[in-house]
Amino acid sequence: MLRVALAPCSPFSVTGDLLRESALLARDLGVRLHTHLAETLDEEDFCLEKFGCRPVQYMESLGWTGSDVWYAHAVHLDDHDIGVLAASGTGAAHCPTSNARLGAGIARAADLYAAGVPLGLGVDGAASNESCCMLEEAHHAALFARARSGPRAMTVRQSLELATIGGAHVLGRENEIGSIEVGKLADLALWRLDGLAHSGITTRSRRWSSAANRRWNCCWSTAVTWCAATWCARSTRRSSPGRSPTNTSSSSRKRGECRGSPHDHRVRPGS
Repeated sequence: MLRVALAPCSPFSVTGDLLRESALLARDLGVRLHTHLAETLDEEDFCLEKFGCRPVQYMESLGWTGSDVWYAHAVHLDDHDIGVLAASGTGAAHCPTSNARLGAGIARAADLYAAGVPLGLGVDGAASNESCCMLEEAHHAALFARARSGPRAMTVRQSLELATIGGAHVLGRENEIGSIEVGKLADLALWRLDGLAHSGITTRSRRWSSAANRRWNCCWSTAVTWCAATWCARSTRRSSPGRSPTNTSSSSRKRGECRGSPHDHRVRPGS
C-alpha cells in the first residue's frame, strides 16, 4: 500500500531549479509529483511579482503538469488554470476544512469537477484542520460548493465520489482502491442509519413502500461503506509476501445491485 512521491512544499518555498529537477527525477523513477498550489492570494501575488505569471502557469513552465501530478488546495484558479489542469490530467486535492480554517477561500470544486479535472479530498494535516476527519471533508465539500455557487452546485453523491474513486484517480490507483469491486483492496466499515442522528435521512422515501425504503437504505449504507473502503485502505493489509492484492483477505466482494463505482451511478445535477 505504500507509494513514494516527490513533494517539494510549494512554489514560494523552493527554487525553480529544485522543482524542475524534481520533475525530471520523478519521471525517471516513475513516481508521482505533489505540491501545494494556489492556496492563498498571497501566493498568487508572489508568483506574479517574482515570475510574471500565475501559479499554474509557473508550474506548467517547470514541467509540473500531467496525469502524474496533483496539487493540494487549488483554491485561486481562473478559467484558464482549470482548462490547463483538465487538458493535462493534472489532479487536485480539495481541502475545504483547512481552507475555511485558515480563511484561504473556497475552491471552485464544482467547476473543477465539471471540467473533468481529477479531483479528490484532503485534510491538509492537523495543524490547519484540527480533526483530520475525512467524513467531515466530504460533508464540507458539498456545503462549501453550494455556499459558493448555489444549492445545485454539488450533490452529496458527487462529494462522495470525490472522497472515494475521485481520490483514487488523483493518486493513479483507481484500479486498486476507491470503489467496492471484486479484486480491489478495502477494509469495510458500516454505520447504522436508523438512530436519532439520522432520523430525517429517509424523509424523501416515505412515499415509497417499506420494501423500497429498505432498498434505499441498503444503497445508502453501501455508499457510506464506499467512503470507508478508501479511507481505511491503508497499511492493514495482511497478505503474505508475493501474494497478489486480489487474494488478500480484505479484498472487496460483490454487493448485488449496489455494486459499482460512482462513475457508473453518477447522479445528475440537482439530485
